Amino acid sequence: MSETEEVPVRKPKRKIWKIVVPVIIIAVMIPSLMYVYAYFALGDAYSKSWDTIDTSELSSPDPETWYENIEWTEEVPINNPTGTNIRFIEVTYDCWVDGKKFGTMRETDVYLPAGGSTTLNYTTYYGSELLRSILSDSYECEVRREIVASTDILFLTVTRTFLYEEVETVYPL
Repeated sequence: MSETEEVPVRKPKRKIWKIVVPVIIIAVMIPSLMYVYAYFALGDAYSKSWDTIDTSELSSPDPETWYENIEWTEEVPINNPTGTNIRFIEVTYDCWVDGKKFGTMRETDVYLPAGGSTTLNYTTYYGSELLRSILSDSYECEVRREIVASTDILFLTVTRTFLYEEVETVYPL
C-alpha cells in the first residue's frame, strides 16, 4: 500500500496584520483628532470674537421721542482675532428690560474670516415702557443668545451651538 504524504498546512502570514492593524488605527485616529481640534478651535474663536462686540458705543434716538415706540437699527462690528474662520449659521440675540423686549439681533449665514471682521445688525426697541423701567429705582435686564456656528478644518466641517443666558437686576444711580 502506498502511504499518503501529509503536506503541512501553513499558517497565514502574520506580517500583513502587523501592517494592516496600525494603518487602520491611524486612519481612524487622524480624523478623530482633527475633529477634536476643530471643535475646540471653533469654541476658542467664537468666544474671543464675541468678546470684541461692544454695544456701549451704540447710539439712541432722543429720549423725548421714545414715547412714539421707535425701532432703531445699527450695525455692530465683530472682529475675529484668531486664525480660525467662522461661519455664523444663525445668530439669535434677545434682550429684555422688565419682561419687555428691548433689543434683538437676527442674522443668518454670516462669514467672519480669520483675523478679519464683519458687522451684525442690532435692533433696539424704544418706548414709554422702557423709559419708565430705566427711570425706576431698579429694573431687571435679561439677555439670551443662541449662536449656531461652524468652521472647516481641512476636510472636516464642525458645527456647534453656543447658548448664553443672564438675568441681572440693575440699580441706576
